[in-house]
Amino acid sequence: IVGIDIGDDRSSQITSILGQATQVYANAGALILAQPDWTWFARGTNSDRTAVHRFAVSSDAQRTPYQGSGFVQGIINDQFSMDERDGVLRIATTRTTWPDRTDDMFAPEVWVPPTTDNLVSTMRLNGNALELLGSTPPLAEGERIFSARFLGDIGYIVTFRQVDPLFAIDLSNPESPKVLGELKIPGFSDYMHPLGDNHLLTIGRDIDEETQRDNGTALQIFDVSDPVNPVLAHKALVGDGYSEANHNHKAFNFYADQDIAGKGLLAFPFVSYESDFSSTLELWEVSADDGFTRRGAVDHSDLVLDDCGGVPYAVEDFYYYCGYQPQITRGVFIDEFIYSISYGGVRVHGVNDLTTVVATATY
Repeated sequence: IVGIDIGDDRSSQITSILGQATQVYANAGALILAQPDWTWFARGTNSDRTAVHRFAVSSDAQRTPYQGSGFVQGIINDQFSMDERDGVLRIATTRTTWPDRTDDMFAPEVWVPPTTDNLVSTMRLNGNALELLGSTPPLAEGERIFSARFLGDIGYIVTFRQVDPLFAIDLSNPESPKVLGELKIPGFSDYMHPLGDNHLLTIGRDIDEETQRDNGTALQIFDVSDPVNPVLAHKALVGDGYSEANHNHKAFNFYADQDIAGKGLLAFPFVSYESDFSSTLELWEVSADDGFTRRGAVDHSDLVLDDCGGVPYAVEDFYYYCGYQPQITRGVFIDEFIYSISYGGVRVHGVNDLTTVVATATY
């Protein structure tokens, strides 16, 4: 770990540990690294676990001294599965447990699948060790965590197998985390984003509860003003396709209204195969009170580039030239404009007029 002051040419200090980091969480005072620890199998135990390392972040951010490590049962889904509040680390994990092994080499091999459950655990630094303070009872057996978010003393996790349980967990007493409420709906949420103080904005998949058919990308707003009784307030189907925002939160760009809480604009890339391949940047109005309104979408289909010379071709000529249709991967709000970024270039539109191209730059 290296802290660099770009305004100071002094040599930086380096902190290192033997290992790797698959997930990273940071705040103003700490850097948390997490990695699956596969030594559980060699130790003869049946469940997986995660190694967690804590580093302090100095006021000038150039020093990150190692402070301590610990273990938590299960595996972390992503960086939003970790959070620290008042020195207490909160971690959401999915634990996989394999059946007992036999040492009898002549015993018949009978495949018994592993089981899964989910935990929200708390840890605190004590000396050079991250010690476990408490944990919820196992949650949603047979399912896995698809998304998590910690807001104040409440943690939210979404698990999935056939339906999508949203759990609200009280973490005000770190030694005794407990489930406050639960909501079960079809499908699942890949990413949860705070919408004002009392709502969650999510993107995920809509799944038919009976047939298990994937109906496509879905936007949802949950009312969590009463964590004991979370409610699905609004839902919108985007279409039969997928978004990079389903697995990368950097593709999820929410521009909050500065005057009205729980309201704003949401931009995310979307790929559809309903007829032919299409890639757009979707722009939706979001309101905790009124739900979703699709404002429109922009595409870069006319930026089909020839791999052999960089000459733009008409879309109808796409299949006759050695080119490709650039896939849009990001959207960025700057003032009253939305910038769409693809493999072919950058295009600018006004957020109130998606039909007029303000500027285009190709690669």
